[in-house]
Amino acid sequence: MNTDGTPRSDSPAPDGEEYFVMSLYFAANRWGSGKGIYDYKSQADHLLALMRHHPMSTGTPPFRLKPDQPPYVPVRRIPTPAAIENGAIPPPPAGTPAPPRPAPRPQGPRTVGPMVSEEYKMILFVPNSGGNTFSDPSYHLPAFYELWSRWGPAEDRDFWAQAADVSRAYFVKVSDPVTGLGPDRANLDGSAMQGFNGTKTPFSYDSWRTASNWAVDYSWWHKDPQEPVLSDRIQKFLFSQGVDKFSDRYTLDGQPLSKRHSTGMVATTATSGLAATKGPTSKAFLDALWNTPVPAGEQRYYDGMLYLMSLLHTSGQFRIWKPTTATSKPLSANR
Repeated sequence: MNTDGTPRSDSPAPDGEEYFVMSLYFAANRWGSGKGIYDYKSQADHLLALMRHHPMSTGTPPFRLKPDQPPYVPVRRIPTPAAIENGAIPPPPAGTPAPPRPAPRPQGPRTVGPMVSEEYKMILFVPNSGGNTFSDPSYHLPAFYELWSRWGPAEDRDFWAQAADVSRAYFVKVSDPVTGLGPDRANLDGSAMQGFNGTKTPFSYDSWRTASNWAVDYSWWHKDPQEPVLSDRIQKFLFSQGVDKFSDRYTLDGQPLSKRHSTGMVATTATSGLAATKGPTSKAFLDALWNTPVPAGEQRYYDGMLYLMSLLHTSGQFRIWKPTTATSKPLSANR
């Protein structure tokens, strides 16, 4: 949201809802459910059901919490000197004037619906009519889906069991067979998406999390023998680039697209070691995470969150909290 109550986006990114749901189930299992907003189990059930069964809803913007104020028009972001210097953003040509304020977004109707594709049994990039035809591999969390197929609303448990298997296959489809790098976004059938410049969507900031996702899934469930293969591939490639200097963006076949070395990617690559072959390579990434200072400065939000999550994962502290009363199918988890 902007400061005046207008949204920066008309719909959410489903990876957030996935973590909210899992957190609520774990809270219910660990501490029990209370009443109202403290009934963690009911809150989780409601949100999870809504993710799949949200009705198609249409509205016309500007949407805002303060309707008596004019909509906010954001200023186009000007690349900072640091971002230009480290190669994350290319410098503008010499003499380029400051970018003008962009025109307000078109005011046509917006339609939103479920966060999943029923046909493909997978999470969508966004649930609006413009983004529900493709997915983001880093949103796929089969480790969570396995639990939802046991603890979630009974009528949706089979869907989430299928979604877990679909996501595991999707990781293999979208990842390069040599480097193990996957794209920020891909079509629902796993085929490559074309970017605005006509090239394939590369390995970029969202992609950092994908290897972490498949590795946590393998650590918890040991269901897909391809997940260790994927971890070994990506760790081998990035190790060859230099553990302390690999880029944070690549083409899928391994051509660097930036000069920046990012803490968040160090962290998630270390987490990928949960599924990798144990040895000098996986240890090098784990050591790099342990020896990396707490992120600060411009990238402290994204780098910092991935750093924190990865420390939890690699130390075994982000784990399954089982229900105290068995009301669902028994767990066969690794933990």
